[in-house]
Amino acid sequence: MVRVSRRIRMCYWKQWRYARTMATQAGMINKWLSGKGLISVKEQWVKIHYPASAR
Repeated sequence: MVRVSRRIRMCYWKQWRYARTMATQAGMINKWLSGKGLISVKEQWVKIHYPASAR
């Protein structure tokens, strides 16, 4: 998720023209990204490889 989140944040930075400012780094946390409808690749991978029924 880290690599994907960084890439998505970079796209937003370019779009907003706020690259490398504290406001975008503090404001674009994973919770905010999921609120925008983006899924976590890490969470999807865990669901596939470690289903709740196997725990």
